Amino acid sequence: MILKLLVCIIVLAVGPLIIGEDVLTISKSDMNEENRISIYIKQYLMGWVLEFAVFQILAVPMILLKIPFHILFIVWTLVMVVLMILGIAFFIHRLKNEKDVHNQDDKREKTNSATKIELLLSLVLLFGVIGFQLYQYGMNTHIDLDDSRFVANTIEAVENDTMFLRSAATGEYLGYWTGEQEKDVTSPWMIMYATLTKLTGVSAATMVHTVMPVILLILAYFAIWLLGDELTEGDYQKNIYFVLFSALIFMISSGSSYTQGVFMLNRIWQGKATVAAFFIPLILYFFVKHFKKKDKVEFRSFLELIIINFAICLTTGVGLITAAVLTGGYGIWSAIAGKSWKNLIFSWVCEIPIIIYGLIQIMIVGGK
Repeated sequence: MILKLLVCIIVLAVGPLIIGEDVLTISKSDMNEENRISIYIKQYLMGWVLEFAVFQILAVPMILLKIPFHILFIVWTLVMVVLMILGIAFFIHRLKNEKDVHNQDDKREKTNSATKIELLLSLVLLFGVIGFQLYQYGMNTHIDLDDSRFVANTIEAVENDTMFLRSAATGEYLGYWTGEQEKDVTSPWMIMYATLTKLTGVSAATMVHTVMPVILLILAYFAIWLLGDELTEGDYQKNIYFVLFSALIFMISSGSSYTQGVFMLNRIWQGKATVAAFFIPLILYFFVKHFKKKDKVEFRSFLELIIINFAICLTTGVGLITAAVLTGGYGIWSAIAGKSWKNLIFSWVCEIPIIIYGLIQIMIVGGK
C-alpha cells in the first residue's frame, strides 16, 4: 500500500513537475517575466502536456501496427524516465549558470490591487470552492452510457494486452477496429489511462473516474490561472477573482450535458471534456502571451504550441478539429491585427501534427 502510494506520488505529482522543466528550458520560456507561482504551475502543467504528447507520438503507430500494449507501456515509461533525468539536469544547470530568478524582485509578482486581508479571504474562498469540486470528484462517481465503451477500452489494454481490437460490448477478440473505436486509433485517450493504471497499480475504473478527474480538474484551473495571470498583468487579487468566478460559473452551468460546467465538473475524464475544460484555456493562454511579444517571438517559443497540439490530438477527434481552428485562426488574426507574419508562419507550422493525424483518420474511416 505504501509502495503504491509512493508510485502514485511520483507518477502523478513529482514526475510531471520534473518533466515540465524540459519544456520550459527547450522552449526558452521567459521565467523572469512570470511570478513564482505561475512558473511552478506552468512547469507542472506542461509536464503533463509533454507526457500526453509523447504518448500520442508513440501510441498511434503502434496501434496501427497492432503491437501489444505492453510494448507501448515499456517504451513510454522509458522515455519518461529519460525526460525526468533531463529535467533534473536542466534544473541543476539553471541553478548553476543563471541568476536565481525566483529570488529577484519581480514587478509582476509585487502587483496587487488589494489588502492582505482581502487577499487572504479571497484565497480561502477560492480554495474552498475548488476543494469542494475536487472532493466531489474524489468521493463520488459520475456514470453514463459512454462508460460501456471507454472504460472497457482501458480494461482491454490492461488485461488483454490489445488496443481497440476487441468488442467493447462483449470482449470478443475481433482483430480489427470497428465502429466508434475507429476514431480512437488516432486519439487513444483511454489507452493513456491504461498506461497510468498499469504504472500505478490502481484499478482502471478508479483511475478513470476518481484519480484522473482530480488531476485534470487541477490542470484545468492551472490553465485558467495562467490565462488570468496574462489578462490581469500579474495582479494576484484580480487573478484570484477571475479563477474564483470561473469556478462559480461552472457550478451553475448545467443546462445541458454539453455545457462547459458539465464538462468541467461531471465528466472531465472524457476526451472532449478535457479539451473544453483544460486545453482550450491553455491554448488561449499561449495566444495571449505570444501576441504581446509580436516581433520578439522566436520559433523555439512555439515549441510549446506544437507539444500542446500533439497532446490535444490524443484526446479526441474534437480536440483535433478544435486545435486546427484555434491555431490557424490565431495565425491569421495575429498577422492582421498584430502585423506579425512570424506568428502566422510559426502557428501554421504547428498545424503539422493535426494534419498528419487528420489524414490518418480519413484513411482509416474512408478506407472501409
